[in-house]
Order: sequence, then C-alpha cells, then structure tokens
Amino acid sequence: MDITDISHPDSFFMAVTPYHFSYVYILNSMRFPRRIYIGFTNNLRKRFGQHNDGEVISTKQYAPWELLYYEAFSKERFARQRELHLKNNGNPMRELKKRIGFDSVRKSGKGGFTLMELIVVTGIIVVITSVVLANNNRYGGSVLLQNLAYDIALSIRQAQVYGISVRGLGASNFSIGYGMHFAMNDSTHYELFSDADNNGLFSDASENVSPSPYVIGRNYYIAKLCAPAGTKLSDNSYECTSVTQLDVLYKRPEPDAAIRIPGTSSLQDSARIIVESPRGDILSIVVDATGQISVQ
Repeated sequence: MDITDISHPDSFFMAVTPYHFSYVYILNSMRFPRRIYIGFTNNLRKRFGQHNDGEVISTKQYAPWELLYYEAFSKERFARQRELHLKNNGNPMRELKKRIGFDSVRKSGKGGFTLMELIVVTGIIVVITSVVLANNNRYGGSVLLQNLAYDIALSIRQAQVYGISVRGLGASNFSIGYGMHFAMNDSTHYELFSDADNNGLFSDASENVSPSPYVIGRNYYIAKLCAPAGTKLSDNSYECTSVTQLDVLYKRPEPDAAIRIPGTSSLQDSARIIVESPRGDILSIVVDATGQISVQ
C-alpha cells in the first residue's frame, strides 16, 4: 500500500498519478472553518473542482473548500476502508486531526439558546452576511485564484509522477523525462511535455502530453516567472529575478526537479510561478530542486 499525505493545505506532495491510484481526502470549508468533509475519489483534481463548482449536493452549501489533507493508495479497496475508518470519527480521525493540527468543535450537550443569545446571534449573522455580500466579487476572485494556483501545483506534481513512474513514450521507452513549460509570451497557457529529444527542455508542441496545453481562463494569467524563486515580502509582493521562460523537468529514478531557463546551461535551485487575478490579487507556486512544491 502506497500512502501520501499532506499536513498543510499549501503544500502538495503527490507521489502517485491520479489515473492509477485512489485517494481519501479531507476538505475544509473556507466559509465555515470548523466544517470538514471526508471523501474518496480516483481523480483528486477533478473531484476537488466539482466540490468548489457546487456539483456535489452534500457539500455545495459549504463551498468554497480548500484541500486540507489527502492520502493516496495503490488499491481502491484500501482507500475505501480508510475512508470508512475516518468517517466513523473514532480514534483514527482524532489522531489524524491532531497530526494535521485541526481541532474539532466539541458539542456541549447543554440546553438551547436563550432569547437574548438568539437576538445577538441573529444580529451577528446579519452583519456578516452584509459584509460577505458587499465583498462577494473580491472573495470569489480570491477563491478562483487559489484554485488556479493549486491546479498548477498539481500539474507540476503530475509531471513529476510521470517522470519517476512507469509511464513511457510509445510502447517501451521509459527513459525519457517529463516536465512543465511556462512562457511569458503565452501567459494564459502552460504545457505538460515529454522530453522526447532528451535535451532537458521543451522543444515544441509535438512534445505535449494530453491534456496539455492547459488553459487559464476568466482573465487570470501568469504574471511573472522567477528563477531562483527569491523571497516573499511583507506587502505580499515578491523579490526575485524575472525570466521569460521556465522549464521544470523530472526524470527517473530521482524525484528531484531539473529547473532550467531556456537559453542558459546552468540548473536553478528553485523557481516561482506568480499568477494574478483580474483584480490584481497574486499567489505563487514555488518549485524547489529537491522536489518540493508549495503554494504561497
């Protein structure tokens, strides 16, 4: 049994491909911080999108969600068993909550609210609802930006999985690398590619691997590419060296990333992909040569 877990929602460590493995995952409502959801899927990326798009009836009213934790299993039956254990909310779930730092809300078992308490709570709800409605566009844009950043991080992790697993080009070539290509002259697309010519770089569209190229819609775009990643400043801006193109390549048997700037020969120890919303909000995806990928 192969298990991969995430103990922080801003880090993605997917050690298996979503096309061959099953996942047990935990979501945390961004509007109701104490509301979690435990689920099972064979395609984590697609299922996460369905929850946030309101396509799952049982979770629609608590959307948007963020991915709090997941485990990957090589066999579906193991994943289903793990899901049932966690949903029973016994010792496995209590221990998991402690490990990922999630403190559950305890039910007090006391009587109902007094009239004064109900009036106060109703007033608070009215105020919060007014604030949420007034800032709905900005809030929704922030959620979409976060989803975009997570999606890019998952795509990079998918390239790593292909690079170090048994996926081959054609019938038997398992020696090639797989990577992600980003370019500022096409800031609304990014590409998953197979390094068929073994030059360590993205050559042309003939190297694309389905479903590449990925399209960034709704006027969101890649605002900047950096190598090395640089640092995040206190005002949420970034201090880093800008580049026009960036390739991140993975090749078996090592999980490390070969980060290259096309046109140069040296490898970089890190890279940052900065994405921006139409309102000017920004997030970034940081890739380290050690194989770590995080959203900041």
